Amino acid sequence: MAVLVTFTMKTDGATYEAMHAMMTAPGVPPPPGLILHTAHAVNGNIAMVEVWESDEDQHRFMSDPRMAEDLAAHRIPVPDDLTVTPLIVAYQP
Repeated sequence: MAVLVTFTMKTDGATYEAMHAMMTAPGVPPPPGLILHTAHAVNGNIAMVEVWESDEDQHRFMSDPRMAEDLAAHRIPVPDDLTVTPLIVAYQP
């Protein structure tokens, strides 16, 4: 079942953009199961809204040691406000 995932990265826009560029560089495949990723600024931090094919896919990505390494390399703490909401429909035209 598809899920909506929200969380906040406690970092500024420039730092997030640097991390995002590294994770989406040519030759780096997207995480399996990721349908949509969005980021927007909120109170000096970066809020994420994502849609995943399943909670398992999202959990696998967030638990990957490379994610922890990327966060640490950019001095971003692990998000502490992650919420997962099952979706009735996730439609991508």
